[in-house]
Amino acid sequence: MLNSTIGALGLRVPAGAYLNISGLKSGVYFESWDVHDMIPEADYHLVLKRTRILKDNFTGELEHGPYERGWLFFLDPNAHVRISNSELRKVFIDLINEDVEFENLRVGIPSSLNYRDIKLKDVIVMGQWRKNC
Repeated sequence: MLNSTIGALGLRVPAGAYLNISGLKSGVYFESWDVHDMIPEADYHLVLKRTRILKDNFTGELEHGPYERGWLFFLDPNAHVRISNSELRKVFIDLINEDVEFENLRVGIPSSLNYRDIKLKDVIVMGQWRKNC
């Protein structure tokens, strides 16, 4: 992606991949960024050059409409994930033939989640938590 302004960036973290980040926010500009800088084992290619991700506040540019903002993560249950002190739009976790109960997940205030080797601590989800069954 080159010379762009986007509302959101959705990243898939595949099984066996590692993601370890803290302090992630929306409203950022990348002169040059490669998905492998964040997810070294990503099984896809994505490079951003001179690209901005809009702030997740639904004001200003592109205020109206069904637009996503900020960061979305699609987490395989067998990924190794650590996200802390970050602001995300949505978090998706794929569950297959598994009954799991999550508690105290909130929207708009810091929440934490521990599931397998997925650890989210003091993460503010602005949109939704979602488990895909």
